[in-house]
Amino acid sequence: MREDIDNTLKELNETMDKMDGMIDNSMDDANTALKKGIVQTAVLIIVSVIIYLIWGTTWYFWVSFGIALFSALAIGASAFFLYKTKKKIYDN
Repeated sequence: MREDIDNTLKELNETMDKMDGMIDNSMDDANTALKKGIVQTAVLIIVSVIIYLIWGTTWYFWVSFGIALFSALAIGASAFFLYKTKKKIYDN
């Protein structure tokens, strides 16, 4: 009986370690995606400004600026939720 309990506890600890590894991998993936989104939004803003300066097409500038602004807001919200999730997971 004691051996079964020890085996169950050992399996439980192994499972918890695997789940911790999965959580860490998911957090790393989320951080990578967040950084990628930041870079893509910055590139969109830079390209929009360059196109506006070269050709002076104001409609393209405002459309792409609106998209970039929306992307920046989404990235900000994602960063906030990722921060709250990390805090909740790692503080407990």
